[in-house]
Amino acid sequence: MPPQKLDGLRKVISEQMQDNWQPRTGVAIILDHLAPILPKSELPLLFNFFLSKGLGDRSQEVCSLMRQAAMTTINVHGKVWHEGLHIQLKQARKKPQMR
Repeated sequence: MPPQKLDGLRKVISEQMQDNWQPRTGVAIILDHLAPILPKSELPLLFNFFLSKGLGDRSQEVCSLMRQAAMTTINVHGKVWHEGLHIQLKQARKKPQMR
């Protein structure tokens, strides 16, 4: 194990952790492919995830793929679930930004 790096006050300098974003792209791709077979009962949970975490991911690549998955889900289920989606979007607008 290499020695820890210290600053001028002899405090340990924490090295910035690398973002392991690749597994999150896999999650987004899977969600995109699951959209056509997703039961309506799971939509509130999925959109809660999209609105609270997925669409605000720190990786631009992940964010883009999550947006695609959300749009696919809306295109597949939007006509039958538009009221529930509208309610979740209104609630999300009222919450402060997570970033």
